[in-house]
Amino acid sequence: MRSRFSGLSVPLFLDLPDITSPEMQERFVRLAQQMERIARDVPQAGSRFLRRCDELLQLARIGEPVPNHLERLIDIRAVVHLWATSDVFRTRQPTSAAFFKVFEGIAPQASRISLLAMVSLFFEKYDLLGDGLADFRAYLFRQIVQSKSRQIPAQIKAFVSAAKTLLGSTAPQVLCGYALQNGLPLDVVLDRSGVPKGKENRFSSVCQNYYYIDTLKRLGVGEDSPVFFEVVKPSNATMPYEDGLLLGHKVIVILLDKCMATNTALPEIWRDVILEIAGDPRVPVGSRNYRLWWNEVGVKRTQWTIQWLSQLDLGIFFEVLKEYAETSGRDDLKRMFPARERFLLGLYELGLIQGSRLFLGGQAISFLKSRIEKKALPCYATLSDSNKAVIYLNLGNVHMIEGTHSFPLLLLDRLPSDTPILSYDKSYFHIDDLNRKLLGRHELMVARGEAKIGHTRLVHYPASWQGNALSALKKYGLDIHPSRVLDRDSYYSFREHTTR
Repeated sequence: MRSRFSGLSVPLFLDLPDITSPEMQERFVRLAQQMERIARDVPQAGSRFLRRCDELLQLARIGEPVPNHLERLIDIRAVVHLWATSDVFRTRQPTSAAFFKVFEGIAPQASRISLLAMVSLFFEKYDLLGDGLADFRAYLFRQIVQSKSRQIPAQIKAFVSAAKTLLGSTAPQVLCGYALQNGLPLDVVLDRSGVPKGKENRFSSVCQNYYYIDTLKRLGVGEDSPVFFEVVKPSNATMPYEDGLLLGHKVIVILLDKCMATNTALPEIWRDVILEIAGDPRVPVGSRNYRLWWNEVGVKRTQWTIQWLSQLDLGIFFEVLKEYAETSGRDDLKRMFPARERFLLGLYELGLIQGSRLFLGGQAISFLKSRIEKKALPCYATLSDSNKAVIYLNLGNVHMIEGTHSFPLLLLDRLPSDTPILSYDKSYFHIDDLNRKLLGRHELMVARGEAKIGHTRLVHYPASWQGNALSALKKYGLDIHPSRVLDRDSYYSFREHTTR
């Protein structure tokens, strides 16, 4: 009687030996004893391995050269395990030629288990192996060459095929360069090369970092890239890159240097990337963000960024000013808005603005947050007056303060040393701190001879305020042609008024 399964005929009944015979009973006893010995030996072998790992770790802690104490195969396994799992051991007893010379003395050809463990270590710790990485690559390559004469573990066949590339000193750069030149996703190139996947894979992370950076280096000023979405992630931005810098540092440096080299204003999309990674540099220099990011990118780049952020501050100030003019219902304010916007924007276009700071009331902050994503918001201070906004501008020879509503235009040759305007440790201001109290302190400076020119206070009525402002700026050493800061109608009105 037969049955059909998958196209094959198989008997339903098998002839089994008589298990009651003395021969079979004796055989079962021997098998049971053998299994008992195996079960008994397994925990002992595990215990010996863990005990040996602990012994070698203790030697590393006291500074004893571990290679001098290696004699058996279990020692090789223990060392590789410690390199993979113990930061202390890896730091105090890093991979080195001394270790691998001993390894080859114990076992000229590494066992399959040891080879698999070493390949895994190579990928998982890669750049964390430090100066010993070159010796480790050389040892692995020798083992791979030898492994071709024997059976290669299936898990590393792709790695063995690509060993010459993967074990080269510039492997990450070569792989990411190949991906970019051939228009292939980096993940595909890594997978074909036998690079394992996983969050703990430092080799993949280093390749990814080079891929990001090479992509950014190819961008034109202001060009967008999908890479931006990746590099702003904190987990990526804080990844070690090279020379003690993080990936985020390198991203910021590349973007800023491209703009500085071409004397181009920081494009909005690049500005948002930088702000999301590092935040606004106009914060206390002792703050964590400043120390982590801006300390490392250099003073010159930081100052350029601060200057470029003035454009963002002006844009926000104009938004608030325009909103107030439109919602106030007052035609005079609506007419005045374009002139104030053109005047301040003209100063920026002339390159006169070296720094700025925003002071926003509660309503202005709410309005701002409804228009701009949190990541793109610049640093600002809070004002006591809920519906007002004030902006401070550093023009080099003169300090300017402008505000919404009936706030006057203020010009000072020097800021009082005790004013908190430029103190980023202070984030809340009363409106008088930027007006009446500030002018009072400046008058004392003039009286003591600490300031040579008195302050200028101008209201925005009548229409001649722009001409008065230009005359005052000239007194402070800034001779600005009216056409650069006045709109067309205001310019012709100004010319008519001055030529009478």
